[in-house]
Amino acid sequence: MRFEVYRGEYGPSELLLASRLGSLSFGSEQAAKTYALTPNNALDNPIAPRILRALINIKYPILNTPDDPFMDMRVLIKALGLVQTMQIAIKHSQWIVNTNHWSDNYANEYGDNVDILLAVKPEALSDLYCLAYPLLDDPQVVKCLAFQGFDGAIHAGSGETAGEAEYKVFRPSQVRILEMQMLDNPAHMPRARIVA
Repeated sequence: MRFEVYRGEYGPSELLLASRLGSLSFGSEQAAKTYALTPNNALDNPIAPRILRALINIKYPILNTPDDPFMDMRVLIKALGLVQTMQIAIKHSQWIVNTNHWSDNYANEYGDNVDILLAVKPEALSDLYCLAYPLLDDPQVVKCLAFQGFDGAIHAGSGETAGEAEYKVFRPSQVRILEMQMLDNPAHMPRARIVA
């Protein structure tokens, strides 16, 4: 599958497709502008904010759910197995406990302790889910998925990009930059936390 999409970057312009995260994220032009001008990390200052228009290629997505921002642990169990998925769920437990499903079904008995739930009821792992983007931002999770042959994901955004599809690729080689538009550096703009 090929998509013409946009990416916002704010670091030095010679570092195209640079990211501290596990995957490279693309979406709408407006989302790209937001990310270019307002980094997620409040300590980062936009040095050379820009929008990249690119053609991306995703052949084997772990997710293809452009209307759903969540990832079920069942998807990871199928892709990575029970043991690795349990480790990922415990590592990212703050995202699991921040769902209505956890609040409604597990919070009274287990509080915020996904690890205790899974120690007592390991079968509950397949019943859990969380937002997809924190998992796809994790370099270790993406490395495991890429090792299994996956090369990206398509899911709905959340926060600033709620209701829009987000596209993640796991390797820069999947990206062909078509155009780069430099933006004015808005040093005077107030900072805001953007949830990818």
